[in-house]
Amino acid sequence: MRSIRLVSFRTFLCFVSLSLAIISSALAADKNLKLALEHWPPYIDRSLPEYGMAADIVITALDRAGYTTSITFANWALILQGTGIGVYDVIAAAWYSKQREAQFEYSEPYLYNKIKFIKHRRSSIEYRSLDDLRGQIIGVVYNYAYSPEFDRSDLFYRIPSNHLIQNLSLLQLGKIDLTLDDELVIKHQIKTYLPSSADQFVILDKPLDYRALHMMVSRSNPEHKQIVSDFNKAIKQMREDGTMERIIKKYANK
Repeated sequence: MRSIRLVSFRTFLCFVSLSLAIISSALAADKNLKLALEHWPPYIDRSLPEYGMAADIVITALDRAGYTTSITFANWALILQGTGIGVYDVIAAAWYSKQREAQFEYSEPYLYNKIKFIKHRRSSIEYRSLDDLRGQIIGVVYNYAYSPEFDRSDLFYRIPSNHLIQNLSLLQLGKIDLTLDDELVIKHQIKTYLPSSADQFVILDKPLDYRALHMMVSRSNPEHKQIVSDFNKAIKQMREDGTMERIIKKYANK
């Protein structure tokens, strides 16, 4: 009788241990986030330390909040589609778009981008308002949300490409009149890929917009609200203790 009870107790202990292991494994899986990154230097790039300024900030904040990250690089269209259906959990860097709210939970802003137009030096175009762009051919990147006014305007023509560098090449060839992106991104792309042609381009002074940069979490992840809340708290702490400033300075000359 005693041996039967002992066996039963051992069986019970094994069951408890197995259950705890399963629960522990499930909790660990919940804390591991599939993070999607698009090449967007100097904010995100494989060749930069910690994958670039934005990736560094996001990964550091998630780590502080108790999450681990599995990183995948892809183009923007695939990232949006994949995260929207839950293939990935998190997009590290995105501008706000109301159309995306049905699929994504936005964090509070952690950086701000200055969106500017760039033209060829031979062009006489000046930008003061969208009306100045009437009839112009403008190179854009697929699925980017530049500004609500720009995105819905029918004053000009849009030629979509996969990357800014393609638009800069079209600008060189005279196939488009303007393109646009974050000012630091434009400068980095020219410095990296077109250094001998840098004097051919002119970045226009007036910004189209100042865009807040957010982390987005797929609503397919049942913990999307908690993840965003944890991230926001970590970002606040990073601003207060100087971590944010140190990360930004690290990429100042990249």
